[in-house]
Amino acid sequence: MDQLAKAEQWRARAAQLAQERQWAALMTACAQAPSEEDAARFIGRALTGLGRYAEALPRLQQGLELWPEEIVLYTALAQALNGVGRADMALTLFERAAELNPEDMAVRLAHADQLSRLNRPADALKRYQLILFSQPQCVEAHWKLAELLRQLGQGQTARRHYEKAVELDAACWQAWLGLGNLLLAQDEGEAALAAFEHGAEHAPSLAVFQNGAGLALMQLGRVEVAIARYEEALRQSPADLHLWHNLGNAQRESGAFEAAAHSYQQGLNLAPDHPHLLAALCRVSRPPTPALLTQLTQAEAAPECDDAARIALNFALGEALDKQGEYDAAFARYQRANHLKYQVQGPSDLEEQLALMRRIRQAFPSRSIFNRLPRGDLQERAPIFLVGLFRSGSSLIEHILCSHPQVAGVGERDFLDRIARNLPFDLGVATPYPQCIENMDGATAQRAAQRYVAELHRWRDKQDDPEVTRVTDKLLFNFLHLGLIALLLPNARIVHCRRTPLDVCLSGYFQNFTTGMRFMQDIEEIARYHRAYDELMAHWRAVLPLPIHEVHYEELTEDPERVVTELLTALDLPLDERCLRHHETKRAVQTASAGQVRAPIHTGSKERWRRYESHLQGVREILSR
Repeated sequence: MDQLAKAEQWRARAAQLAQERQWAALMTACAQAPSEEDAARFIGRALTGLGRYAEALPRLQQGLELWPEEIVLYTALAQALNGVGRADMALTLFERAAELNPEDMAVRLAHADQLSRLNRPADALKRYQLILFSQPQCVEAHWKLAELLRQLGQGQTARRHYEKAVELDAACWQAWLGLGNLLLAQDEGEAALAAFEHGAEHAPSLAVFQNGAGLALMQLGRVEVAIARYEEALRQSPADLHLWHNLGNAQRESGAFEAAAHSYQQGLNLAPDHPHLLAALCRVSRPPTPALLTQLTQAEAAPECDDAARIALNFALGEALDKQGEYDAAFARYQRANHLKYQVQGPSDLEEQLALMRRIRQAFPSRSIFNRLPRGDLQERAPIFLVGLFRSGSSLIEHILCSHPQVAGVGERDFLDRIARNLPFDLGVATPYPQCIENMDGATAQRAAQRYVAELHRWRDKQDDPEVTRVTDKLLFNFLHLGLIALLLPNARIVHCRRTPLDVCLSGYFQNFTTGMRFMQDIEEIARYHRAYDELMAHWRAVLPLPIHEVHYEELTEDPERVVTELLTALDLPLDERCLRHHETKRAVQTASAGQVRAPIHTGSKERWRRYESHLQGVREILSR
């Protein structure tokens, strides 16, 4: 065999070893390479594969000087540059590789990936789309484009590409994973669960899919099943921090606080400085130990702590300091958390929210509109809407009602909000909601009411309980849609959850809401929103053809028997002692009040604002105008 043939044979063997990641064998083979150049070339690729990027760079650069047309060296050198933080230089190499072989699909995908990595979504989007224009069956391009679209908030288009990817290749676990996460974000728990379970059949590791399935089960209210799923996953992947964190969250929602603390601690045994586990453990500790508070303080001050973790840690520290009676220090922590959150989430949307409330009042100007417009006429037993503002005692009221054998709950679901957003399309008009309400017709009202009731029963707990005749909907911001409720569901019952405004504003400011409106991180903006909400509720009381039963949190805590009796009477429900023993009811509570609703009613949170009075002068002025 001549020297050229021997060299080609060695190169093929070295390439195979590199592809199979048999690094030790490759290093041995490199000692027998036909030339130093061959050795440099393949050692560089091997080192890149091992993650030893700094060592790989000179070898790969040497190889590229000798073989300037070899695509694989460009991509390997680009990977090494990414590994040492030189993503900009890596992009240049991917561009050069794409120029050398514009038909190489792997290079084109790597080029698009690099643009996405450099936070150039528009350019990356264009590259993925060009790939699909020439290769519409490219599964990898479909799911990667879907990932980018999901990050850009284009959920429906992303969904189509995920679904196309799994249609082309049912074993594409990356597409199943992305689709499951997208469906979770769209509140489609059943579909998300199915996607995660499909993906798990093909994935190299089950942990991420078991984690996703657990989140979907929690979204569906099947918390005990979610706990079992997390526990099963942890038997296979006991070092997975996400699983320990989410198992703890599920246990906390089920009321098993000691078990939740144990799960968080198990995660911390693996990663003692994990900020989200520390914050979660602090929330369920009664009270947090000095050692735990020291850990939280040190983790928050660490330079490597990112914004999301620092926000969570400051909220946790604020809660802990509040429990210890160190109110000024607690307020400073809450203030820092909210300031950071405001920086991360972008500009406030308060003016937009206030404008929406003004448009709603204009769209429902007087009671006569409800006599003039057609209304739904379902014979369904009246759904019960709990409305008001955050932290107004609504979770406690829901838990009291759902302790009644005839009442089930759906928690906080955006059924009505989706109906409102889709109303212009359903009516065939260009006028947005709420102005399009003038175009309401009987058929549309009936269909919308039927859709709402179907969703209500699909998502309620106590699915197999024949005693259930009523269902609560606790999406508090449905106070915006009371006019629409009166049209679609004229038999509905409204329970308005009220609390001292200063306590509402303060408690909202102290809560780390993960989703919602972008004014919640400024306590004076919360006060402005509260004023507008008060004005809208006064308007509804004047014009709505539905009775509104008000429950004042302070009255509930002072005289629960009277207030609960009046509440049940207003809802045409028979008295039941279990409503007064609500803390004995076992059901999932997926709100920040998961702990409070499982304790007997007490007055400990009444006039909490007085502890922080020195920080509330601006809030008091706004609320008193």
